[in-house]
Amino acid sequence: MGDIKKLKKKYSGPSHPWQKARIVDEKDLLREYGLKNKKDIWKATSKLRNYRQQVKKLLADTSEHAMKQKESLLSKLKKFNFMANDGNIDDVLNIEVNSILDRRLQTLVCKKGFARTMNQARQLIVHRHIMVGASKITHPSYLVSLEEEAQISYSPYSSFHDPDHPERVPPETVAPETTEEKPKKKATEKKPKAVKIAREDELEAPIENLDDTIDEDMSEDDESDDISNDKSDIKSDDKSEKVPDEPKKKSDKSEDVLDDLKQETDKSETVPDKSEEKSAKESKEEK
Repeated sequence: MGDIKKLKKKYSGPSHPWQKARIVDEKDLLREYGLKNKKDIWKATSKLRNYRQQVKKLLADTSEHAMKQKESLLSKLKKFNFMANDGNIDDVLNIEVNSILDRRLQTLVCKKGFARTMNQARQLIVHRHIMVGASKITHPSYLVSLEEEAQISYSPYSSFHDPDHPERVPPETVAPETTEEKPKKKATEKKPKAVKIAREDELEAPIENLDDTIDEDMSEDDESDDISNDKSDIKSDDKSEKVPDEPKKKSDKSEDVLDDLKQETDKSETVPDKSEEKSAKESKEEK
């Protein structure tokens, strides 16, 4: 049976992984064309790179075989509308990545109105709702030629083939979803503070009156300070007078204990010892 042939990689990624300008451009292309990942962009760039390399070789060659290859290359590029019909071999170098991505089946399905968005177009192709000519194509990256562009249609076995299907209605005629908005509470507006406006008479008053008004204000401030100091002194005196008396229970108990001890000592002095009585009796008997 032989060995399984190893599949060759059909694209090459970027030479450097961290290039800010390239990363930003790739993100914009992903959003614009609804691509799944950056692999589709790298495939388009590698295809464009191959076209440019062929042109550079053919421009240096002047043989008959080279002339035939130039004609075949130009016819191929014009077939997919990558360049104008009046273009020359030099115009191939001006082709950009967007011209290749515009010929993808996903972009044409969205632009022709078969889908509302790029993501929906990708879903319809993968779910076998789209036909190109007489064949169903399930690859969104399929490059559509100018002849096949007019043959894009819904599959006759698809539910989208019905013209009354709700998803086939253009988005302008679709009634917008009515969402009941809750009444917002009115924000409490802060009332501006009243500002006193000076009268014309006050403005035209002589400047001499200003000194009198300043002195009056200073005197009022001094009086208020004196009143506050008097109040603080009164409060301190009240606190000193309202010191609670110490309890006298402990002193009374100590006096009672001392009285008891005195009574016991008096009793001990008045009661004679028995040993002294015996000695006194013995001395009387001997006499």
